[in-house]
Amino acid sequence: MHYTTEVLNRATGDLGEVSLGNWITVTELGEQYGVGNKKVRSVLYHMGLLQSEGQHGRYRLTPHAVQQGLGKRIDKSKGSKWPFDVLSPEGQRLIAENWDANLRDLELEKATTPLLQAASNRLARFKDGRSSEPTTQMEACWLLDHFPTLTMEEIALLIGVARPLVSRYANLRFKQLAFAKRLRDRTDVHTSPEDVQWPGSKRSEPFAHYEERTDFDSRRVTREEDLYSLSMYGFVSDA
Repeated sequence: MHYTTEVLNRATGDLGEVSLGNWITVTELGEQYGVGNKKVRSVLYHMGLLQSEGQHGRYRLTPHAVQQGLGKRIDKSKGSKWPFDVLSPEGQRLIAENWDANLRDLELEKATTPLLQAASNRLARFKDGRSSEPTTQMEACWLLDHFPTLTMEEIALLIGVARPLVSRYANLRFKQLAFAKRLRDRTDVHTSPEDVQWPGSKRSEPFAHYEERTDFDSRRVTREEDLYSLSMYGFVSDA
């Protein structure tokens, strides 16, 4: 995206258009470095160029970075449903100089304790075993289930999002698990789970897009854990 500005030519009195260079979105920057949306934002957050904002912890360019001419915040756009940020040529140059060092630091943070290292490795195996890329909600809930001693900050670090978003998914997970328990305890044992509207879901048939879990063992779980696992790792989303 090329930005221009108008400058007064004092010799002629005319306004001339001057190029400000090629500005790119944060997502386009990630594509240049071969990383996904979450990873590129994690690295820029680690650099201090992005900050967590709002209820969902959306990563946005800091006011200081804008003041330094490193980028612009686009809060409303006709072609986009969500606000986004663009990075200036100067911002891209600064990122290029510090990218490798910050990426290494970020990866080292994930291995600071045996628990974090184990969680990172097992999450990677879980993702590799799926036929499609899991959503951020699935990743967060999988870690909450399999590594309950992880803090919200540690989970946020592992999956590359802000803490408020992890807290939101944790709250939804609690509600869905409680709902599954109530469903199990209902006297109407013939109620089909396919007909149930799960908390946080807009689907009326939550099992329509179920994908088989390779790590699921029905002999080791209760009824509510079974239903909850299917909802979290197969299809149900709060989006």
